[in-house]
Amino acid sequence: MAPPKIFISGMHSGQNPCSGVGIARCLRAAFPNLTLVGVDHWQGSSGLHDKSIDETLLLPQWKQINDAQHGDHILSILNDDHLWIAAMDMEVHWLAEHLGAHSNLLAPGAKALELTAKPAVSGLDGLGFRVPDFISASLPDSDIHYFLRQHAWQCWLKSPYHDAKRISSWIGFVKARDAMAKSWRTSKLFLQRHIIGSEETIAFAAYQGELIAAAHMQKRQITPEGKTWAARVTAVEPDFLEGFKEAIRKLNYTGGGEVEFARDPDGHKWLIECNPRFPAWVYGGALAGQNVVAKLIAHVWNMPFLETVNPYPFFTRVVQDIPAKESVGIPLPPDPATMAWASEGKKGKSGPDFSALIPTLASAQEQHSKTPDKSGDVPEHIDPSYFTEISSLTEQYVGPTPARIHLEQWARGRFDRLAKRVKQASLNTSRIQIGFSVKTCPTDDYLRKAKESGFFAECISQMEVQRALSFGFLPSQIILNGPGKFWPLTDKPVTGLHALYCDSPEEFDRVIALPGIAKVIGFRMRVPKVHSRFGNPLDDPRRFSDLIHKMKKLQGRAELGFHFHMPSWAIGLQTWMQALDSLLIWCQIAERLSGRPVKHLDLGGGFFPADLERLDISGIQESVRKALPNVGTLYLEPGRSLTQDGEILVSRILDLRKTPDASLHEIVVDACIAELPLAQAYSHRLFFKQIGSLEANSPPVRLSKGETRILGRICMEDDILSDGVSLPESAQIGDYVIFGDAGGYERSMSYGFGRG
Repeated sequence: MAPPKIFISGMHSGQNPCSGVGIARCLRAAFPNLTLVGVDHWQGSSGLHDKSIDETLLLPQWKQINDAQHGDHILSILNDDHLWIAAMDMEVHWLAEHLGAHSNLLAPGAKALELTAKPAVSGLDGLGFRVPDFISASLPDSDIHYFLRQHAWQCWLKSPYHDAKRISSWIGFVKARDAMAKSWRTSKLFLQRHIIGSEETIAFAAYQGELIAAAHMQKRQITPEGKTWAARVTAVEPDFLEGFKEAIRKLNYTGGGEVEFARDPDGHKWLIECNPRFPAWVYGGALAGQNVVAKLIAHVWNMPFLETVNPYPFFTRVVQDIPAKESVGIPLPPDPATMAWASEGKKGKSGPDFSALIPTLASAQEQHSKTPDKSGDVPEHIDPSYFTEISSLTEQYVGPTPARIHLEQWARGRFDRLAKRVKQASLNTSRIQIGFSVKTCPTDDYLRKAKESGFFAECISQMEVQRALSFGFLPSQIILNGPGKFWPLTDKPVTGLHALYCDSPEEFDRVIALPGIAKVIGFRMRVPKVHSRFGNPLDDPRRFSDLIHKMKKLQGRAELGFHFHMPSWAIGLQTWMQALDSLLIWCQIAERLSGRPVKHLDLGGGFFPADLERLDISGIQESVRKALPNVGTLYLEPGRSLTQDGEILVSRILDLRKTPDASLHEIVVDACIAELPLAQAYSHRLFFKQIGSLEANSPPVRLSKGETRILGRICMEDDILSDGVSLPESAQIGDYVIFGDAGGYERSMSYGFGRG
């Protein structure tokens, strides 16, 4: 009988490599005479050419494989006393579902996979790990948008198997979700908070519930994709090892694995995921003296191995060319006729195409779908009074569509709650003054509410100033801001304003020459490391020195103020608060160098409706008091937060499009990006109301995430109003689709188009 061999799958060795080559190199270093067989489903996997591989087994692509025959093939290999090491996540799941346990199969079983599944990884409870907040990507977009804002747009979108995309914007999330859902043929995706800290992992090997070996790795250099390039590899801490052994025993784990975590600056360990196979860097660990693969084989076959001793426990990678093996061959070049039209290939750990395998992994998907959200404080975004007013107004509406409808009671409540809160906060250290952002939504309704609420008007042009004056605002109740505040050009701009903030030193020179232009004159500030086209950069020494010189000119002319406007909805409240802390330090420096007290601090707007109502105003007041005790008035300039959800857009269905199996695929409505120019810029709550049926008198229902796209009426490729909702199959032409959050900029930036 021929000596036993070790079959190693996952020989792809690109920018995002599988671990097959690393496993083979570990074994070749420890067992020079073993026969190693490289297994893959793609001839282009370059690891098949590595000198550590003695033989190759090139299997058909997954879309061509018969599950039963493939299972029998692997089983025959195992029954001949050969070992099989699975190095691809998806393959591990397939083996657990179709083969189950076998003494020669070095891969975890179904129970272990279930208890180590992302994102909760419940099988590692009790080991001192914290789990970063996560949320299902199948929840309504408004919930997801809130989650991303709360975590400063620093999250990861992940599939239930492998693959992760860094998310830093709403548009980026929508594109990544669509691409990942198509690639993996699943909607069971989730978002998880990014943890800032040292990236570390534990590679381990186990057999039938016994932990055989483990090594700790700390990343020192990474690739643009976040993969390890250089690292430190050492033994695992003894205190952790004892608990880890017990966890492995309960999981009855067999095979290789990797526990990824991040250690934050406070020393807390945040569990990222547990991968059910050896990591791609495993050979680097062997070079550093931690050969966990060899220890596993030595245990299973009860044989000695050559150990590597390295007093310097580090490794690094280099790009190396190797000769190709004629027995393996190199694929033909891609067909130029199809390259330009091909979608993004699915390479990496999945080989050329793993998508055909995904539908067979129903149990793993079902397990993931039952994973509860651990999303922190994600609120229900449908306030009863908000929904009641929408129901009432849409029940009565019978006019033409698309139609924008003002939610008078809801909008009034927004203004009243803010006015009451500001009045209460002003009893503390500094007065709070609201400047309503005229540009955001300059309708009669909103300007009237702002005036009645005691708010000032925040304007960005002379036309907006005139609009505010026409509604009874006094010049002394107007804050003038922005880069084009003197448009239209005039020799006689309105004077006697409350405040004017200069966007550049050059503008200040013109402003200071205008007698009585404003009680408060200051500068819009651009703090370091926060990208913006607006304001005066503070990290340019020459320009900052120039600002200090100009501040001194205000002596006897105006009070000094600073303006800071970074939309928290775009950078997240956490980052916004950090930017505010930075601003306060710069203001302290400016105050000391200029000798001019900072008496006014304008924090701008850009808040999402729910975020402004949760803003810790008293905490901000206290921070400002400690840093700048001369500040008498703090300003906020809400616009979006007061008006965005104060209007809805009612549209009718014009067309229903179905797939061959008669499921609803797309609808066309009579609204378009002319009425909703920011449809893709942020999440909108969507509702559906049937008109021509027995359900006509029922209230509208909120639409959850689904597969039906909502297309606008005009002939523009980007006229897509929703990438996917769960629309009832009973929907008919003429039924209402109602877009919430259609006020604010959706109104002020809308335009007429396609109306003849």
